[in-house]
Amino acid sequence: MARKPQTPSPRSDAAAAAKPSRKRSGRTQVSGSKPAETKSAPALTPVIGLGASAGGLQALTDFFEAMPDKAGMAFVVIHHVDPNHKSLMADLLSKHTKMAVELAADCTPVKPDHVYIIPPKEFLWIENGVLRLMEPPEPRGMRLPIDFFLRSLAEDQKQSAVAVILSGTGSDGTAGLRNIKENGGMVLVQEPKESAHDGMPRSAIATGSVDHVLPVAEMHAVISNYVAHPYIKQGASTKTMGENARGALSRIITVLKAHTPINFECYKEGTLLRRIERRMALRHLENLADYLALLKDSPEEAEKLCADLLISVTAFFRDREVFEYLAEHVIRDLVVDCAPGKPIRIWVPACATGEEAYSLAMLMIEKIEALRKDVKLQVFASDVDEHALSIARAGVYPDSIVGDVSPERLNRFFEQEDHSYRVKPELREAVVFAHQNILADAPFSKLDLISCRNLLIYLNQQAQERVIQMFHFALNEGGLLFLGSSETANNHEVYFKPVSKKHRLYKRVGGGLHRNFDFPITTNPVFGPTTPALRSAEASRGLRLAELSNKLLVDRYAPAAVLIDARMETLFVQGPADQYLKVPTGEASQDLLDMARDGLRAKLGSTIRRAFKTDQDVTASGTVTRAGHNVPVSIAAYPMVVDGIKLVLVTFADTPVIKASIDSEEGPKDSALHTQFEQELEATRLELQNTIREYELSTEELKASNEEAMSMNEEFQSTNEELETSKEELQSLNEELTTVNTELQQKVEDERHLTDDLNNLLSSSGIATLFLDRDLKIMRFTPATRQLFNVIANDVGRPFSDITGKIDDPKLLEDAVTVLQDLTPSELEVRADGDKWFIRRILPYRTQDGKIDGVVITFSEVTDLKALQQAYEGALQFAEAIIGTVREPMLVLDENLNVVKASHSFLRAFETTPEDTEGKALFALQGRQLDQPTLRKLLERILPEETTVEGHEVVVDIKGKGARTMLVNARQMKDGTGGRDFILMVLEDATERLEIQHRLEEREARLRAVLNAAPEAIITIDDQGIVTSYSPAAETILGYTAAEVIGQNVKMLMPEPHQHQHDDYIARYKATGEKKVIGIGREMNARRKDGTEVPIRLTVAEWWIDGERNFTGILHDLSEDMKRRDALQRAQKMEAVGQLTGGLAHDFNNLLTVIIGNLELLEMNLGDFPKKDLLQEALEASDLGAKLTAQLLAFSRKQTLESETVPLNDLVRSVQPLLKRTLGDDISVETDLADDLKLTLTDPGQIENAILNLAINARDAMPNGGTLTIETKNVTLDVDYAATQVDVEPGDYVALSVTDTGTGMKPEVMARAFEPFFTTKGVGAGSGLGLSMIYGFAKQSGGHVAIYSEEGVGTTVTLYLPPADKGAAAVADPGESAIPKSRNETILVVEDDPRVRRLTVTRLEDLGYETLAAENGPAALEIIRGNDGIDLVLSDVVMPGGLNGFQVADQALAINPALKILLATGYASGGAAAVGAAQNRHPLLRKPYSLRDLAKALRELLE
Repeated sequence: MARKPQTPSPRSDAAAAAKPSRKRSGRTQVSGSKPAETKSAPALTPVIGLGASAGGLQALTDFFEAMPDKAGMAFVVIHHVDPNHKSLMADLLSKHTKMAVELAADCTPVKPDHVYIIPPKEFLWIENGVLRLMEPPEPRGMRLPIDFFLRSLAEDQKQSAVAVILSGTGSDGTAGLRNIKENGGMVLVQEPKESAHDGMPRSAIATGSVDHVLPVAEMHAVISNYVAHPYIKQGASTKTMGENARGALSRIITVLKAHTPINFECYKEGTLLRRIERRMALRHLENLADYLALLKDSPEEAEKLCADLLISVTAFFRDREVFEYLAEHVIRDLVVDCAPGKPIRIWVPACATGEEAYSLAMLMIEKIEALRKDVKLQVFASDVDEHALSIARAGVYPDSIVGDVSPERLNRFFEQEDHSYRVKPELREAVVFAHQNILADAPFSKLDLISCRNLLIYLNQQAQERVIQMFHFALNEGGLLFLGSSETANNHEVYFKPVSKKHRLYKRVGGGLHRNFDFPITTNPVFGPTTPALRSAEASRGLRLAELSNKLLVDRYAPAAVLIDARMETLFVQGPADQYLKVPTGEASQDLLDMARDGLRAKLGSTIRRAFKTDQDVTASGTVTRAGHNVPVSIAAYPMVVDGIKLVLVTFADTPVIKASIDSEEGPKDSALHTQFEQELEATRLELQNTIREYELSTEELKASNEEAMSMNEEFQSTNEELETSKEELQSLNEELTTVNTELQQKVEDERHLTDDLNNLLSSSGIATLFLDRDLKIMRFTPATRQLFNVIANDVGRPFSDITGKIDDPKLLEDAVTVLQDLTPSELEVRADGDKWFIRRILPYRTQDGKIDGVVITFSEVTDLKALQQAYEGALQFAEAIIGTVREPMLVLDENLNVVKASHSFLRAFETTPEDTEGKALFALQGRQLDQPTLRKLLERILPEETTVEGHEVVVDIKGKGARTMLVNARQMKDGTGGRDFILMVLEDATERLEIQHRLEEREARLRAVLNAAPEAIITIDDQGIVTSYSPAAETILGYTAAEVIGQNVKMLMPEPHQHQHDDYIARYKATGEKKVIGIGREMNARRKDGTEVPIRLTVAEWWIDGERNFTGILHDLSEDMKRRDALQRAQKMEAVGQLTGGLAHDFNNLLTVIIGNLELLEMNLGDFPKKDLLQEALEASDLGAKLTAQLLAFSRKQTLESETVPLNDLVRSVQPLLKRTLGDDISVETDLADDLKLTLTDPGQIENAILNLAINARDAMPNGGTLTIETKNVTLDVDYAATQVDVEPGDYVALSVTDTGTGMKPEVMARAFEPFFTTKGVGAGSGLGLSMIYGFAKQSGGHVAIYSEEGVGTTVTLYLPPADKGAAAVADPGESAIPKSRNETILVVEDDPRVRRLTVTRLEDLGYETLAAENGPAALEIIRGNDGIDLVLSDVVMPGGLNGFQVADQALAINPALKILLATGYASGGAAAVGAAQNRHPLLRKPYSLRDLAKALRELLE
């Protein structure tokens, strides 16, 4: 029967409890509130809800790749996402569709062609087309976000909602899709065989609420057609149905009658039309005639329409508040008021899949236990849908019920299985499920409570009336009726009175005086659909009788009328009948004569009896007393027959009275009265005559009736005697039934124990067992079956062909059919995933009466037996292969050394026969060549002493082969049965092998010499990674001896992670041939014996010997190479930074040239200016800047070194006082100067700076004081040392070392010490350029710098400087002289910087020179060509215009060879400028230069 759950809002019950007021992202959300900013989405935007879990990403990408980009729909993806991780689903899906993909935000209106993704840590729901977010009740565990969203989608979108269930485990979405189906939406599920995980699809299919099961690629077409149907666009069934909907509806119901016993005429027309139109939308039909034709041709569609009309949807504890009220007020009273030992009887009609029946049973059991009463519970649950009843009887529900059932009740009444819950026996036995059509079958009786929720709303008025009367009949006095929230019994006060209008609870009132009702309901051709067949004279009444009466009365001008049956009981009253009838006092009666007013009864009775008797219309006149006056009345009776039942319609009408004229001319008043009395007297006389005749007839009838009554009395007495006898028989039968019932209960108990034993046996056996019926549908399976097939409890009843498995058995169903046909058991070995083997047996399923009712399939694991079998077969084949391939001669000897058996190889090798060999003495064979004392002695000791002979060498002369060296091997062969022992003797011809072995030994000796001499480590391994050889160089590099390594896995020489991955490397190469090292080589680290790592270059070669793969690895120690590589990288880094600093120095020198020159000019021109000391400070600051640029150039190795022949010892002694003042008293300065120290060619100023820098670094490293030692000596750097360094030439050097006793450096700090800007000092304590500049100065000087440091010991920095040529002498420092002036010479100034150019011209003019100026090389050359009076060209080196200073000088000399050239530069880098500077082709003046330096350089060139 139809039923509908009380669908909760997504915000009700548990969800509402989980949604408190909270603040999120600057917005406040309160339970039940709706923010003002919420906007509704477009009304006609269908929303598609997609649910997925494990394996769902692939399904979702396939779905959106197939879905058009302009589908006009909104898509909401609900997937299971870890709340602690960011969701990447939006990014992943955006790659597969052009639609906008975004994470859903709170208060987001859905838009067409958009995809919304549920964010982590949130529940998503929809209200008025707007997406809303809320925090889930639990952050983890059973959250069921898909169910939550689909419930809201169903409520919000109604028939426009579409749910899609894709791959996933568990059952999330199963409960929500029922709500989609109930509200008229469409449900699609991915084909389970296509999905990566079929748990969710299969759970959804098991509900029976799925419209389409499709591959993902086909879903887009079905959805597009559905949303384009008028059912979605218009939303009103009657519009689409057209004007002929009613007629077509009748024809559709007629078609359905051929497929179901349910009479859908009792349903409301709107419900029928909505469900029919939904089916039309699913079938993509818009014409009702086409759908009617489809129904006639497709039984499947008719069954689906019937299933849709039944609306089989329910839930546990729906309307939680109502059930709480029941538990506290209703059920408690029922238990309290129930007498001990008596049952409480409850009926749940239209129970669907049983959730509500189980809910009531749980409440009752809990209350009975709480009150500790001895009360039996009987819950009857009925429904017309057999599929829904099968689910209810099984009592298996998806794990989504955790949202409806509390954890305590789940633990108390359910057992968890896979992703489902099974009702425990205690609860299951309390509920009896029965197939029942509530409109056609008899009800249960003597009930205390009926729960029928949301059934009546689907029935028409007459069906509701009959169901209410049925409930009244079925309930005990005071019994309770529980209806749905949209239903009421308020219009039936005569049957029920409200107990709680809010919760729709009513109590039965009135005894058994109410009129009976008729079942089943059938179609009557006269009264139309849903009119019952009349059972007796009490039949046609109610609305249909009113229609008949109205028709007849209209034909007769509608007088007051009453319709009665043959017993004269009133069936229907029409018009002002109260003027002729009244309600009698006393017990209520429907007898018309009892209701007749005074004066009317006699005439009324005779008229009715005459109409029944004659079956003709009868009229009569009578009088009725009203207000004390007699009123003449006309009575008419119209007999009729309806469905074989005689009825009479009685009408009443007042007879008009013709008043006599009072005119005196017409006669006296007495005459008129006299005439009236005569008329009344005549009427009375006629009525009396009729009464006498009727009395006489009645007397005769009474006599006949009396005789009949006497006869019937005798029959009753006889019947009474028979009934007494039957009573005794019934009592006896009742006792027998009681005994049988007791025995039956005992058998049921025995069966239960037997079933428990069987279940435990099957579960404990570990054997996967399947029970299939004759249609190969699943009847039962053991838990072990789940390991081989993807079955769940809900799969019972499903075709086994729908189930996917993990076993390779394609002929399973074919063999099952064969067993059913031939009744011959089948057995086969099959293989499952994980390389497991099973014996699959199929046997007929035989019932106790010998009937074949299906098959039993068992899978017994034989993996171990299979392995043993394979091992045995392998060993046998191996032994046979050995015997067949061994070519050595073999003999079996007894204890007397006589030959028992000779192998074919022996007979063939020695060209003899078994007759000449077997049974003979060994030493008598082959001319007694084997009779050698040593061999005899060895063989004779084998059996007594259980010894063996291994490789004893004998020489035998074989015919045709000459002398052959044979190796004799012999051992005892024990007889396990206790018999004789034998000797197995093998003769191996080793002549060629010994020769080869000799040659191999010579070759191995040569190879060993090569290995011992090779500097690289050479290691060989087999294909398992076991070391087979290990060279001496390997011992040196790795520290292991050969004895420690050979026979071990080579991975012991590898650090992590290579050590654990090495075996996988070899296995992958052997499997795929992919080379990563072999023939390619790689650099890596090897592990020394002491645990340290050494860098190596590994080269591996593969080679084969005797069919076995081997590898040779050559390890080159990269320790020194790595040092050179690091030094090269450091030099390259310093070179790069040097390029940068050199460029900065060039620009800075130009600026300093301008500053210093102008300051000098100011100083010369100001005379005795009072603030002249300020100029001096500015000049000193500029000099400091010049020194800084000099340091930068030193660091970049681009400075102009003023190389001199310097005695380092003298220079050290000269700076020693400065060092003592700089370092302080707590640091002592010591020197160790070589007496024979060579002179060095270097810049003394840079040497002083280097010593000072190193001293300051040493001071910082000795915060608590210490010793600074400066040492000089002559050294020679050999070739080996130079090879480990970068840009170092071997040869003689002068070494200057500075050593401190400070904290020392860590290795990683020492490796970076020369890097520019690297410092370990605090902010402001050092620039990180000191050591870098020393490094640059040393390299520019053609020398080298080295550093050595130990933590806690100190640091030594050594400069290696090239020695001066022999015979060179130290240069004295000249004194300062006056600034030389001009002697009327002319100088051409070439400078691109205008400020430097102006300054230079001003300086020259102050010195008395005539000047010309040019801004670039081409302009200068033009001036030179046009002026022969130029004496000197002063040019910048780096200039724009295409010519640098050296190029200008060369071309100027070509024009005028007498010219003098002086070049000025701040930094010469790149191209011809750098080449010219390196070649010293022209004198260079380094910027910034002073006026004295300029004047001096000019005079030196001009003079």
